[in-house]
Amino acid sequence: MTIIEFIKNCENLNEIESLFEKSVFSKPHAEQLINILSPYKIPRCEGIYTQFYQQEEVSVRNKFFLDIYRGKIHWKKTMGSLVNFLHVIFRNKWVNEIRANTQRKQSINDKILEISSYQQKTEMIEEQHNKIYDETYRLPIEKRVVIKIWAPHFFEYSLSKIECEWLKNKTQENVQSLLNELEEIILNKSNKENIAFVSAEFIATKLNLTRNNVDQIISRFRARLRETKNGGCAK
Repeated sequence: MTIIEFIKNCENLNEIESLFEKSVFSKPHAEQLINILSPYKIPRCEGIYTQFYQQEEVSVRNKFFLDIYRGKIHWKKTMGSLVNFLHVIFRNKWVNEIRANTQRKQSINDKILEISSYQQKTEMIEEQHNKIYDETYRLPIEKRVVIKIWAPHFFEYSLSKIECEWLKNKTQENVQSLLNELEEIILNKSNKENIAFVSAEFIATKLNLTRNNVDQIISRFRARLRETKNGGCAK
């Protein structure tokens, strides 16, 4: 039985869904989820799996469970069916693994086209994330930190050494404690909203900035992202 089949027929589906949500923020919940799913096989990717890809199958399995342990499987109920979400995750892992390890790239790419509808959806999400990363790192440090606090989940709740030093000098707070506080804010908001961001009021208070200044930074950043998405250039 595969992991997908197990979840489809699971009598305590709510418990499994809850563990997926909590595993992003909690190692014990991640370990519990791994223990439940590890007896089952990973689903094979229809259209590209053959007997030649047994090595990749082991690698896809290992990377999937490693992602759970590292809190990188970001799913919540507002995103829709857990089963559909995992179908996309496994397909993408198969595609990435085969691309990285096979000598027959042209043949594989032809087969990948047959399942491209799934790949395109995740690529659009990744593209938007990459745009956020690129635009952020072009900003001065104060604006960069404001954006990273506003949308900390896009940056995996991490700051560079320079950003940590700047933030510590600015707030006189322990940086890790602040990051933990941001995780709690996003977790609470994500239960009520499709996309959760930290409020401008919170950021202004923490960084000793005016609310108007924070609003302007966020507004300009959003506008720049729209320009990037539409292929335009900032004036």
